[in-house]
Amino acid sequence: MGQIVIDIPSNKKRRYVVTDSKQAETLLSTLDSSAVRVKANSAKLSRQQLQDLRDGRAADRAMDDMRRTGVSYTVEDLRKKYGLA
Repeated sequence: MGQIVIDIPSNKKRRYVVTDSKQAETLLSTLDSSAVRVKANSAKLSRQQLQDLRDGRAADRAMDDMRRTGVSYTVEDLRKKYGLA
């Protein structure tokens, strides 16, 4: 029997047992696509490291979206849009 440890940004503690191997594979693939995998026995990540990981994932999603839609913006366009120019 395997085990997964998930650190979440809230003070919640729960324990689950997944008995169906197909559901376990679905769970693992969902985690692999939506969470950041860390090496075994790695030190606990700091808030800054977690934020950096979130920012990196958001940038990856933005790049994927830009590639999918073909729409991109210059820094000047964004400054005008958000009133920073």
